[in-house]
Amino acid sequence: MQVNATGQSATATTKPSGLMDAGLGKDAFLKILIAQMRNQDPLNPSDGTAMVAQLAQFSTLEQLQNLNTKLDSLVNLQLLGELSGLVGKSVTYLDENGVAQGGKVDSVLWLGQHSVLKINEAAIPLNRIVEIREGV
Repeated sequence: MQVNATGQSATATTKPSGLMDAGLGKDAFLKILIAQMRNQDPLNPSDGTAMVAQLAQFSTLEQLQNLNTKLDSLVNLQLLGELSGLVGKSVTYLDENGVAQGGKVDSVLWLGQHSVLKINEAAIPLNRIVEIREGV
């Protein structure tokens, strides 16, 4: 979208899917809305219902972003709880060469979605774990 008047312009891009990404969030939306209002023709103002619809979209976008943040926190807490249950269990994992190794989980290094298990002083990513057993 391009808005031109009085030498000022505001430009925004959208993804082909029409979804907003992190680059076009609520701040960008507000800037575009302000640019539209600032650059409209005073003798032919924009439709008031269009502005109300845009404000409703902005409110919806903000609530969805807040919901997404809360869901991310919930997923992280659930993952942390599940990973803490692995401490003391015996696991089989694939080393860097794809060879199966085994050991007891000594601790969890919490790195969010990319957490690792400490097994025999080695940091093993979760995606390399192939089996989990009760501690021996």
